[in-house]
Amino acid sequence: MDFAGKPGVYFEIVRPLNVLITLLVVAVSFIILGSWNTWVLIVVPLICAAGNVLNDWADAEVDLIAHPDRPIPSRRMTRNDALKLSIVLFSIAIILAFNLNLLSFILVLVTIFIVVLYDLWLRGVPLLGNIAVSVSTSMAFLIAGASVDGFKYMLFPAGLAFFLNMAREIIKDIEDIEGDRAAGRSSLPTLLGPSASIWIARTFGLAFALLSLLPLFNFKAGTVLYTLFMAITDYLVLSGTFTLRPDDDRHRVNHAQNRLKLAMLMTLLAIVNLR
Repeated sequence: MDFAGKPGVYFEIVRPLNVLITLLVVAVSFIILGSWNTWVLIVVPLICAAGNVLNDWADAEVDLIAHPDRPIPSRRMTRNDALKLSIVLFSIAIILAFNLNLLSFILVLVTIFIVVLYDLWLRGVPLLGNIAVSVSTSMAFLIAGASVDGFKYMLFPAGLAFFLNMAREIIKDIEDIEGDRAAGRSSLPTLLGPSASIWIARTFGLAFALLSLLPLFNFKAGTVLYTLFMAITDYLVLSGTFTLRPDDDRHRVNHAQNRLKLAMLMTLLAIVNLR
């Protein structure tokens, strides 16, 4: 890998914003639990970065149409270099994970397995691929919780993350429908069409909103602020999914999934008040 010649491209392909969001997820988990594990703050973002690179490697053909400005389709990085970078990042994450307790270490390995399984086999399997991505995303909460003996307390945030990511992943598939069709890849939108896929995304968005009401039945300090931030979050999720139409252009679909990305940050602002 000629890292010295193109450090900016290597930085871009790990998708630093996604890595930062993952770091915030871990940090918020520790704030809620009132305890920290420095190794998790390093390991989980490394897994995210490695997964992002592997995803770009796997999606190279689709991205020629859907995301031509990304490093591989724009020919600023070779697929071979991307694969090597992903392997290096995964390897570092596993080595550092030996510093964690047994449950956290197992969850790290499971997460990496799911990420690799998705990019090698499940990315072309409708719904199962979406589930794999959403589970691997929610695992950040569980790894953080397990590392400080607070696994059960992270099940609720992990559930929120799962439903929110399911809605967003399906909307992303709608956005990428032309690229998937050109590459001969199956997804919910290519299999069922945009209309049915939108309703499935709405179902997961609604499930997220309903689950978010759970803390209201156990009022305690922080519930008011949680309610305020989660009300904004639920609005973003429900408006992002229920305003979509089957004939919307790619720009409007992208706008909807960006609303759900913002909802991820708002969810963190909400749940941090449950500590």
